[in-house]
Amino acid sequence: MIEVRHMTSGDTATYEAPRANPRPDQMPDPRPDLKPDPRPDPRVEVRPITPDDAHTWRELWDAYLRFNGHVVSEEVYQTTLERFFRDDVFEPNALIAWAGDKGVGLAHYLQHRHCWEIENVLYLQHLYVCAEARGLGVGPSLLKAIYAVADRENLGSVYWMTAQDNMTARKLYDEFGKVTPYIKYQR
Repeated sequence: MIEVRHMTSGDTATYEAPRANPRPDQMPDPRPDLKPDPRPDPRVEVRPITPDDAHTWRELWDAYLRFNGHVVSEEVYQTTLERFFRDDVFEPNALIAWAGDKGVGLAHYLQHRHCWEIENVLYLQHLYVCAEARGLGVGPSLLKAIYAVADRENLGSVYWMTAQDNMTARKLYDEFGKVTPYIKYQR
């Protein structure tokens, strides 16, 4: 119980102390029996971006930006592309999903230090599947590839954000992770 005294009147009131929000890694899984099939979809190949993929990446990234109502400068495009090929664990990385010879999805991710874990963690910054490929296993294939990266690199956890009203993405994400009580703030 907490006793609170009003600064002006001197009146007091007693309140039950609020429970602290659990950290995401301490929250119980509401669906412990629901685990995504770890096998990749045979129709989709997911691999790290190469310099030869720059045009395909640009088309997918443009589509993602348009879908989310964003525009970036040419300098941001070029700098982002260059960062994918730097030899630094903390630079962003990209995966491209292919259906045959057509790029149909992308994922941008990076790893970083975390004060709740000794291991680095993986932040999935963007995931996009082009409209004509939705429902064909591209999104699950990209998420499985992200989890494979995290496992291979011995990263402590994987996390990402999405818009509250993006119900299509949330339906997929509900199969791969759990919603946390945290809200994003930005300056």
